[in-house]
Amino acid sequence: MEQTIGPARKLTGEVLVPGELEPAEKNLVLATLASGESHVQNVPPTIEPLMVVLKTLGAEIRRQKNDLIVQGKGLRGFQAHEKRVDLD
Repeated sequence: MEQTIGPARKLTGEVLVPGELEPAEKNLVLATLASGESHVQNVPPTIEPLMVVLKTLGAEIRRQKNDLIVQGKGLRGFQAHEKRVDLD
């Protein structure tokens, strides 16, 4: 959303900037390898391709705004997939 305002003495508010991709990817992978529920906060939208790959392998991931809720499968919880998984 873009908004133009005139001169003001004071400007208050809150801005949430998406997090960086590399740390978010690492946290997402670790959350899927953990057992139980994990929350990964402030995730950038560009993490979507990794989410698709992990879901293909059986991970349960759902998005709530800029956060991800991950139901970890444990170290041996991933499932083989019939087709090739694209990691690009």
